[in-house]
Amino acid sequence: MADYQIPDELLGLPNVQAVSYQIISAERIEICIQSSLDAAVCPACQRISTKIHDTAEPQTLRDLPIWARHCWLRYAPRRFACTSCHSTFVERVAWREPGFAHTLRYAAYIYDRTRQQDFAQIAEAEGLSQDTVRSIFERGSQNMLTQRGYPLVKVLCLDEFTIHKGHGHYRLVISAPELGWVLDVLADRTKETLEAWFAQRGTAWCDYVEVCCADMWDAYHTVAKTKLPNAQRVVDRFHVTKNLNDAVTTARRTIQKQAAEATQALLKGGRWLLVKNREKLTAEEQAQLDTMLDASPELKTCYDLKEDFRTWFAQTTDRKIADQTLSEWQAQAKATKLRSLQAFVKTLDNWRAGILNYFNGRHSNGFAEGVNLKIKMLNRRGFGYRNFAHFRLHILVAF
Repeated sequence: MADYQIPDELLGLPNVQAVSYQIISAERIEICIQSSLDAAVCPACQRISTKIHDTAEPQTLRDLPIWARHCWLRYAPRRFACTSCHSTFVERVAWREPGFAHTLRYAAYIYDRTRQQDFAQIAEAEGLSQDTVRSIFERGSQNMLTQRGYPLVKVLCLDEFTIHKGHGHYRLVISAPELGWVLDVLADRTKETLEAWFAQRGTAWCDYVEVCCADMWDAYHTVAKTKLPNAQRVVDRFHVTKNLNDAVTTARRTIQKQAAEATQALLKGGRWLLVKNREKLTAEEQAQLDTMLDASPELKTCYDLKEDFRTWFAQTTDRKIADQTLSEWQAQAKATKLRSLQAFVKTLDNWRAGILNYFNGRHSNGFAEGVNLKIKMLNRRGFGYRNFAHFRLHILVAF
């Protein structure tokens, strides 16, 4: 095939001239290039040399697609002879990723695609091996994390996730909602692992944190108490509400078992009607809920307590008032004699300070819950990850 000239501007590489190009096939184009510089800097003595010793065999480097074709660059590196220290050296170019057969901008292009597609899809589309795509992703993500570091943050969220529900293998996500970042993903949620992570951040970093929000996993609050001396510890409101919903569900089952047969039929399958926010129910669902509550005054009392508690979280603005009204709510819950509600009241007593701290700034794990949802999407997109280190990088890059 004949060679054709190509404008240097079309190539867009610094200090590079396009000599010619060939369209090899409908999917491939090759561009011959050469340096436009007449000199190079000796890496040994830092002197400029203009004496070319020889030229190496041409190399083929992968570059960005052009004209909807995969693009390769044909390039013969020059070897210079230094007249000052008498050494020879190969010229260095700023546009090639050292040690790899592609340009830096191609590596950046592949890395950006890994944030949206799995490695197999990219490898097939680009004619690469999955190992090559994975290698580019790992280098790019590590460079990103090195540049990002761990900036000072005032608010931390601690929340766990598990890919296989019920297996009990939890990973811990540490996020900074004020930045919209996931700071790190730890292999487990144990006290020792979290303590080690805070120790790596250093005293000054830990002292800067003002709020640490987490669920009622004891290790989180124990570590935060010792490692984050200036942070108020907040129990996440969504986890508290979930505990109450679970208590209401248990109470419904107890009431249903003790009710008459006709009432049992009305209460059967009504869990979601009870725990779902009333304003989100359809008209038909609200009517069904009212029928259930009319059939069981005890269940209606339980449901009203649940709604009052939700209103307490949503509308109370003062911590002192929240403390007082919480005590009043607990007294009403105790009066029901339902064992599940008694257990929830005890939970409120055990975590009272952290729950009430919510009203100091209304901090919650809302951002962390959104992170967990996206993590599940990442896992589905990648068809699952057997290697935790790879999965961790994907999560950090996504945020």
